[in-house]
Amino acid sequence: MTWAIKEKDYSQRRACELVGLAPETYRYVSQRPDDSEVRVRLRTLANERRRFGYPRLHLLLAREGHRLNHKNRSASTGRNAGACVGGDVVSARSARGRRWHCRGD
Repeated sequence: MTWAIKEKDYSQRRACELVGLAPETYRYVSQRPDDSEVRVRLRTLANERRRFGYPRLHLLLAREGHRLNHKNRSASTGRNAGACVGGDVVSARSARGRRWHCRGD
């Protein structure tokens, strides 16, 4: 897209039309706030309290003052941060001898 605009000197509208993309989608800038601090803290909590699920971890984060809404719950944030929460647990014995382990381990 950017290549067609810069190298071929197409207008943004023409380049979007060739690709089949709405110009508004090309110009979109995300308004999502940075939640790296929450992700780090969630991973720490999940490693400290391995048996806690995302509802309890969410409660601990809320008590610490982190604000998460129902769409931004700890399960999706935790999976993205690499924590073992929200159904990422496999209940087979792993090679390391733990009974419960994350799918990524």
